[in-house]
Amino acid sequence: MLTLKVNYPAPEAEFKFILLGSPDVIDSSTAHIGNDYLYFHCTGSPMCEGFLEWKNANGITLMKWNALSGCNSPPCKREYFKLPNYTYTIKTRPEIISQKGCCDPSGFCWWVALYPRKVQNREGFGIHPDGPPTGTKGCIGITNKKTRDLYNKLRKYIDKFNKIKVKVE
Repeated sequence: MLTLKVNYPAPEAEFKFILLGSPDVIDSSTAHIGNDYLYFHCTGSPMCEGFLEWKNANGITLMKWNALSGCNSPPCKREYFKLPNYTYTIKTRPEIISQKGCCDPSGFCWWVALYPRKVQNREGFGIHPDGPPTGTKGCIGITNKKTRDLYNKLRKYIDKFNKIKVKVE
């Protein structure tokens, strides 16, 4: 509930509103300021498994996807290990592509770039559905059966705020 105090039409008039949102509303308390971020954390090497979380400015998880990063087929080259810990930025809308390895089990294929493009002498990082085969060359691979919800949410957020941070730990 939102309480708003105004001096018109009467001094200290008080109005109460209940914020109702569509499923597309990320979080009514922070969505209008664009301070949401993605947080990826995982364990294991050379491939690590964990979660990609959509968090609001207060660090509250709003959505969560199973995710991994790195090579799953030894011997793995160093450049195919987990995405380096860093704070990246998504500055472009995700794109539908037809590249093998960037499709979810429902057949939906997409990819979005992470910036900076080069970290620790490695480059070309992004976020995409993982599969098949399992594992990535350092990107964040989403392992949920359906990933269209993340794709749509990223497109809407980038359209509105032009970028979103991605913290990797």
